[in-house]
Amino acid sequence: MTFEYMNMINKKTLCFLACFILLPAASHAISFNSGTDFNAHYQSYKTDWLYTDNSIQRTSISHLGIGWTETLSEYLNGGLKAGYLDVTQANNPLSTARITEGHYFGIHLNSIPVNIEWFRLLIGIGYTYNNTDKQEPGQNIEMIWHQTVLNAQATFQLIPRLSFTLGAKLTWIDGEERATGTLTQIRTFEQNKLQGHYASIDLATDDTGSIGVSWEGGTHEGLSVYFRRQF
Repeated sequence: MTFEYMNMINKKTLCFLACFILLPAASHAISFNSGTDFNAHYQSYKTDWLYTDNSIQRTSISHLGIGWTETLSEYLNGGLKAGYLDVTQANNPLSTARITEGHYFGIHLNSIPVNIEWFRLLIGIGYTYNNTDKQEPGQNIEMIWHQTVLNAQATFQLIPRLSFTLGAKLTWIDGEERATGTLTQIRTFEQNKLQGHYASIDLATDDTGSIGVSWEGGTHEGLSVYFRRQF
C-alpha cells in the first residue's frame, strides 16, 4: 500500500468531498437496514494487468465519483456508482496509451446474513464498466474493461461512532486496448492477480454522516477516502 497516493487529491477534489459531507442531515440515525445512502469517494491504487503477449503492465488508476445504495430488504441492499477515471501505464510501448482519461459506471448487490449491534457480515458482488481514451495527431487509443468483484467483509462496532472492517475479495477483468491511426491493433488484458484484501475505519460525524479511510492490498494496492450521508 502506498499512502503517497493521497498527494494526488487536489484542492478541487477536497472541496467536492467537503461539500458532500456538509449536506443537511436527516432526522434518523444511520442504520444499515434502512434508508438511502449516498457517498462521495476518491480512490487511487496500483495493479498489474496481464496482456495476451504475456507482458505485465504496472497500472495506476484513480477514481473520483459518487455512489448510491438503497435498502432492498432487512438482509439485502444494492446500488450504483459513477465518476471520473484516469489510467497511467508508464511502461506501455504505445506512448499514447501511457495516460488516458474517461469514466466508469458500476452496480453492486450485497447480502447481510448477520447484522447485530456490534458485528455485521456482508457478502457482495459488483460489476463496473470502465472506459478511457486519448487522442493525439495520427494516433488514438481507447481502453475498455469490464470488472467483476466478489467480496466478503466483517465489520466490528468498536465504540458508538467508530467501526473497523476487514475484508477479502476476488477481482476479474476482461479488457481491450484499442489503437487506431498510425498503428491499428487490439490487445486484450486481464487481472494478473485475483485475490485481494482490505481494511477500513469508519467514523460517524453525526447521526447520518460518516467519513472513512480504506487500505487495500493484493489485487489492488492503494488507498480510498469516502464520505457517506444517509437520508
